Amino acid sequence: MDAKRCRTLRDQEKGNEDRLSALPDFILLLILSLLPTRDAIKTSTLSRRWDRLWTSVSTLKFHLPSEQKTLKDFITSVHHTLLLHESQRISKFSIRFYYKEKFASNVDAWIRFAIRKSVKVLHLDFTDRCTYTLGRDVPYAMPRHFFNNETFTKLKLNFCSFKMHGVQLSWKSLRKLSLRQIVLSDDMVNGILAGCPILECLILEQCSSLTFLSIHSAKLKSLTLCNMQNEIKIYASHLLSLTLSGYMHKAEHSIVDLSSLEYAKIDFNFMFFAFGGECEVEYFCRKLRNIIRNVCHVKTLAVCQSCVQVLTACEVYSIQIPILKCKSLTLETSFRKHELIGIASLLQNSPDLENLTIIASNLYGFWCESDLTRKHPVDEQRFWDSQTDAFSSSLHHLRTVRLYSFMSWGVESGCDIMDMSLGKLQKKIARELNLVKFLLTNFTVIERVDFHIKKDQNSKITKLRERIHTVSQAILACPKASSLVEVVFW
Repeated sequence: MDAKRCRTLRDQEKGNEDRLSALPDFILLLILSLLPTRDAIKTSTLSRRWDRLWTSVSTLKFHLPSEQKTLKDFITSVHHTLLLHESQRISKFSIRFYYKEKFASNVDAWIRFAIRKSVKVLHLDFTDRCTYTLGRDVPYAMPRHFFNNETFTKLKLNFCSFKMHGVQLSWKSLRKLSLRQIVLSDDMVNGILAGCPILECLILEQCSSLTFLSIHSAKLKSLTLCNMQNEIKIYASHLLSLTLSGYMHKAEHSIVDLSSLEYAKIDFNFMFFAFGGECEVEYFCRKLRNIIRNVCHVKTLAVCQSCVQVLTACEVYSIQIPILKCKSLTLETSFRKHELIGIASLLQNSPDLENLTIIASNLYGFWCESDLTRKHPVDEQRFWDSQTDAFSSSLHHLRTVRLYSFMSWGVESGCDIMDMSLGKLQKKIARELNLVKFLLTNFTVIERVDFHIKKDQNSKITKLRERIHTVSQAILACPKASSLVEVVFW
């Protein structure tokens, strides 16, 4: 038996066998492709097996780390890495750093490298969100050869400029396009859409100058508009999915045709309401009503917490929202008193609703809730009991309810429930329970209620487990309109 085999057997007996290194190259390369490139390079120090393995990885991700001393160091590091890279093709190339005009030639070289390697997914993010100042920084000018490519399947471009005069764009393989902080004229967008025959998803965020968006392609099914700088007239008869998000004061969109739309998400931020008076609140109530009117025919609707608050204001100001035709509704809420009326309004105006998903939010009101509750006092504890008659002709088709409780929050939610006092926990539990009990008690067609709560083996949440047990017992013990309803805790 040779010495190498003897060492291998001894390592196995001692439990020192390196099973990871024994994997074939294609699996190791797949693992490395999931890492930022700077971390993938560090694996070269593990052993001779890993020495130059990273140079064949198909995904390259260069994101300026916070500890990087200077942009010059970052530029040098990227150049050095690209010189050592040996793979003939790359599937994804991602660059994120705070662009300055003096680095234009460097970025030009990186893009040529990616295109030469037949890149499919390209992400270019040239803003530092902490220091970006509109009008003072100069965006990166995309080279003319960039607009004619047959390998791009996904493009995500942030803070670039398109100089397309005399250029006929052709991205024949592109399926998803995301543009952020880019000046886009109507003609430019028309040219982009004409040059992307199989484009399926378009995302526009903080883009200016666009006033008319006409989508004729039957392939393009999903559109997201976020914080757009201008009023946009939208014509998209083949569109299936629409997301409108950002600050409401920038959302003056006129929707001409969305006749095929099946899914809509309204995800606006109303933070500025804290500084506005009653006229401003009423003005934005009417704007939200108009948006809902344009998407009221969809089968699936998602509404954020801010919109739920505005819907409460709609009721206070007697602004009626249209009847919804959705069969599935998702809403976010904190279950606080200034949102209860908005929740009830949504549910009462959804006569065909079959599936309801409620996501507990840890955000508070963006305006002073006392202004609303003074005009329309709400008894938080008895609100749902008082709604029985109002719902007598509603929710006759509701089959399933899915509630993501605040007890499912983790630290990543920005609010660790283990830091809450027992009294605060009990109040939040009561708010959720009141709605669940109301639904179980009054609607005979409900077949299933899924209650998503936090499950963790950490001993730190022993107190929380007691609360969860209390909640589950309260729900199981409450009267139910249907004896066949199934209540499941996740």
